[in-house]
Amino acid sequence: MRAEQVPMGGRRVRALAVVGASLLLLLAALAASAGADTVPVRVSTGGVGHATGTSGQLQGTVIADNIAVNVYFEYGPNGPPFAYASKTKPVTIPAPVPVPPTPKAVKVGQAVTGLLTGYHYRMCATYTLGGKLEPPVCGKDKSFTGGKAGKLRFQLGKGKEARLGTYYGGALEVTGSLTGTGNANRGLTVQATPFPYTAPFTTLGGTVFSSRTGSFVIKIAHLFQDTQLRILTVDTRPLYSQVITVHVSPRISLHVRSAGHTGLYRLYGTVSPARNGAPVTIAQLVPQKASSKREGPASHSVAKTILKRATKTMSRFSVIVKLSGSFRYRAEVKLPKGALESGHSSNVLIKAPTTKGGTKHSKK
Repeated sequence: MRAEQVPMGGRRVRALAVVGASLLLLLAALAASAGADTVPVRVSTGGVGHATGTSGQLQGTVIADNIAVNVYFEYGPNGPPFAYASKTKPVTIPAPVPVPPTPKAVKVGQAVTGLLTGYHYRMCATYTLGGKLEPPVCGKDKSFTGGKAGKLRFQLGKGKEARLGTYYGGALEVTGSLTGTGNANRGLTVQATPFPYTAPFTTLGGTVFSSRTGSFVIKIAHLFQDTQLRILTVDTRPLYSQVITVHVSPRISLHVRSAGHTGLYRLYGTVSPARNGAPVTIAQLVPQKASSKREGPASHSVAKTILKRATKTMSRFSVIVKLSGSFRYRAEVKLPKGALESGHSSNVLIKAPTTKGGTKHSKK
C-alpha cells in the first residue's frame, strides 16, 4: 500500500502547482486590466464663494497624475440629464515639475455672473493621454442655495437711524434695501400692529418693488398712534424684516405775539389730539459750546402751563413771558406712557430787546 500512495501524492502536488500558476496568471491579468481602467484625473465640485447679487465664484479641486489638465465649470437652471446653459472658459493646470511622490489636489475657482438661487453647477476637466483627447471627467452636480453672502435679507437703519417718528395723523417713509441673490425687482409689502402691539399684524396698502440694486421706499399715510411695522416679500414663503417701531407724537403748534409792553410776549398754541391737563413747557434753546458732547442745543425752561380744552379733538395753551435777547423757543408737551409719545413744536425765533432782570410769566 505504501508503493501505491506515493504516485497519488505526486499527482496531487502536480495538480496544486498547476492551479497556483493559473491563479497567478489570473491575478496578473486583473491587475493589468485595473491599471488600464484607472482614470488619471479626479475632480471634486466645491462650493460657491464671494456670492454678491447674481455673481459668485464656483470652486472645486482636481487631482491629476502628473499630466496637464484643462478645468472649467458648467452651470445653469438645470442639472443632469439636461445640458447646462453656461460654461466658463477653461483654465490650464500644467503637470507639476518636479513630479511629487503623490499627486496633490489643486484648488480651482472661477468667477461667474448670472448665477441665481437654485442653479446647478459642476466642475469638469479634460486631458490628453497618449496623444488622444480623453472624455471630460466631471465632479458631482450641486445646487446653489445662495450661501451666507448671497442669502436674501433686509437692511434697515441701525441705532438712531432705526428710530422712526412722525406727528399725529402724519405720513411716513420707510427706506431700506434687500441684499443677496434675487434682491432686484422684488415685490414688497408692509404690515402693522398699533399700540399696545397685541393685535395681529395686518397689511397696509399694496405692493412696491425694490430697485435693480435692491433699495426700496415704502410710504405710509395717516398714523395716529405708536405702531410697529415689518416688511415682507410677496412670496409663497415670505421673507420678513425685523420689527421697527414708529413713534407718533402730538401735533403741536407754537405762535408768538407782543403782549403790549417791551419784552413781554404771549406764547400760545394748540395740541391735537386733545390732551387736557397735560403739562406744557416753553423752552429756550441755547447753542452748545464747541467742546460739549451733547448733540443739538441745550433746552432751558422759561415758562410752564397746562393744556386746556379747546375743542373735542384739540387742546390749547397760552402764557405771557418776559424775554430778553434773541433766542429760539419751542413748546414741549409731556405725556404719560401710552399710544402717543411726548413731543415738541417747531422752533420759533424771538428777537427780544436785551433787558436786566429775570424772566417772568403768567398763565392764561
